[in-house]
Amino acid sequence: MSDTERPQEGYRPTPAGTGQPPVDSLAHVLLQRSTEPLVVHQDGRVIAANPAAVALFQAGSAQAITRKELPTLFEGESSDRVRGMLAHGFRRDATDSPVAASLITPDGSTVDVELDSVVVLLHGASAVLTSVRDVSVQRRAEAQLRLAHGSLRAIPDPVIITNRAGVIAWTNPAFFERTGYRAPEVRDRTPGQLVKSGWHAAAFYRALWDTILTGNEWGGVITNRRKDGALTTDYTTITPLRNERGDVTHFLGVKH
Repeated sequence: MSDTERPQEGYRPTPAGTGQPPVDSLAHVLLQRSTEPLVVHQDGRVIAANPAAVALFQAGSAQAITRKELPTLFEGESSDRVRGMLAHGFRRDATDSPVAASLITPDGSTVDVELDSVVVLLHGASAVLTSVRDVSVQRRAEAQLRLAHGSLRAIPDPVIITNRAGVIAWTNPAFFERTGYRAPEVRDRTPGQLVKSGWHAAAFYRALWDTILTGNEWGGVITNRRKDGALTTDYTTITPLRNERGDVTHFLGVKH
């Protein structure tokens, strides 16, 4: 066997009869053309990285990543998670759940990533193709949502969010305390179906809807009826919520 025919050093030959076709050319296309950061590794050692991975790790070149142990590209607990991923092994017929990790770039930035892996054939031997997807923006958005959700839940005044048609999408615990209803009872209902007292004329509600549907905030005193029939009077503000195109999609109501 000539040197050009000999498998690359460190590769384990794929057992005969696996039915797995060679994917050398496909792997090359994926590595060079994909905008997803991709690394190829065997026995935990990186043997190839595409330009997107080089940029993500701020490595300068693929040579700065290759020949390194994959876990060493990550820090602390993330390095341990990657070692655990390698120890668990990989299957050809399916991929496991993504592994969450974070890396520290040379400029000191922390990047949250998810690793998805699949076994491939490269130069006739088994290797693992791992995508290292940057989920930092997603993680920050999730953190902001958790903060907003926690803040709304903690507000002592009743808060309610409806869709554009007025159907309740979410309420905080104070709403249930003020109205006497339970969560299953408000699902797919409108505030009018639950707490409308009959004290206000139809023109009052028309003016309210005309205001908020045009994207303006409404504020005023409303008398509502609790589940037990008792009346409550509150100053209420209703604020339109817009999507990224500026369209009004929901309304945020707060009883003060």
